[in-house]
Amino acid sequence: MGEKIAAKTKFGELSIDEIASMQPCMSRVMRQYTERYSIMYHACRAGNWKLGLYQLKEIREIAAVGAKTRPQWRQELEDFDREYLVPIEEAMKKQDWQAFERAYRGAPTPAIRCIAE
Repeated sequence: MGEKIAAKTKFGELSIDEIASMQPCMSRVMRQYTERYSIMYHACRAGNWKLGLYQLKEIREIAAVGAKTRPQWRQELEDFDREYLVPIEEAMKKQDWQAFERAYRGAPTPAIRCIAE
């Protein structure tokens, strides 16, 4: 039995297995996550709280992709959000640099934590 075509593009046809194999690995997810995490820090340091909150929204969207494509990491991603991102978000909403700095510095780098576990 041949693979069923799941999608047609102007470049050709793709099976569901081919589409599944293109999903990002956790290293790609974490690279995007840590890039946004760094931008969030520098935006808040410069007083651009709106950009910081936008980066946090993007971080959570990236984490959702990681949880969907690599479900074995779902709990770790949710734990990191609850333990570290929520306090960071609260500080950003208050535009409180000292609280933000404490929360940010208290969190491990996301990729390091992911690797360690």
